[in-house]
Amino acid sequence: MGSGPRPSADPGMTFKIISLALLASVMAGAAISVAPAQTDYRSVGQPRTDATEADRKIFAAGLRQFSRAWDEHDGVGERFNEHSCVGCHSVPAPGGSGSAANTFVLVSKDISDMGGGHVFQRLQRTANGVAELPAPSGASKRKPPSLFGLGLLDAVALQQPTASAPGPDKIIGRIGGKATQPGRFGWKARVPDLKTFTATAFAQELGIARKPAEEIYPDIAIAEVAAFVRLLGRQSAIWTSIPRQASEFSQRSAARSATRRL
Repeated sequence: MGSGPRPSADPGMTFKIISLALLASVMAGAAISVAPAQTDYRSVGQPRTDATEADRKIFAAGLRQFSRAWDEHDGVGERFNEHSCVGCHSVPAPGGSGSAANTFVLVSKDISDMGGGHVFQRLQRTANGVAELPAPSGASKRKPPSLFGLGLLDAVALQQPTASAPGPDKIIGRIGGKATQPGRFGWKARVPDLKTFTATAFAQELGIARKPAEEIYPDIAIAEVAAFVRLLGRQSAIWTSIPRQASEFSQRSAARSATRRL
């Protein structure tokens, strides 16, 4: 071996070697398969964990009404949106939302429905069966809400808001409920309680309007579905903290309003 001076290292070559090593490391990491996150839906669509045995029987009766199909023999009118509650609320379990195109609700500012909203009823019964009507010009789509945990919201002590802002579709809302019973469900939270919320869905989506006072049906079905929704949900630390957090927020808002008045 010679004892003469060795040639100096090439900085460019060193940089290339380091870059190749880093690239190989990244490619090796990318080759490692990562298992997708799994969501446990086993408790979704079941009664809340605080439900009693009596509650579970009420839940089962309401689920039967929620899952059944309704037709003209049940009082369905000429216009409606679905045959059953689960037609729009089935993902990932009864009481959830919907993902199919026909589960989206069409609304238009040119429509005034019997519930004070703007829901377009897309299905019409004819002599030849049920036909789907074309959507009105300018109508927008709204995804059906998930119903999990609404019973907990129904139990929250809320205060009446002072104003209702218009949405991007230029439909001007109104304050729901009363000063003693603020709105909390439905479009712009104008429906005060779950039973009224359910009755509105029966009228707008199923096409079943409430009958005169001497008739008790479909009020029985409405009450049973409302009880089902009230008990529906996945009980967890997040859900159980909602009433307390909402009550605290309402109290802070009231204190700020009182301070501004002073």
